[in-house]
Amino acid sequence: MAEELSEIMERIRELRNSLHRLIDEKGSVLDPEVIARSKALDDLLNRYESLVKKNGNYNV
Repeated sequence: MAEELSEIMERIRELRNSLHRLIDEKGSVLDPEVIARSKALDDLLNRYESLVKKNGNYNV
């Protein structure tokens, strides 16, 4: 489980950085690509939170 959380954390970092670059590129947070990437990040953050709550491990 710790490995899965670690992988999700890495993917969150990658998506967050990618989202920031895309916002700079598109110049708007309202661009459909930016919104889609933001939703993907939200989904991943929700997955991470769900796994952490399920395991009761908040110090990963």
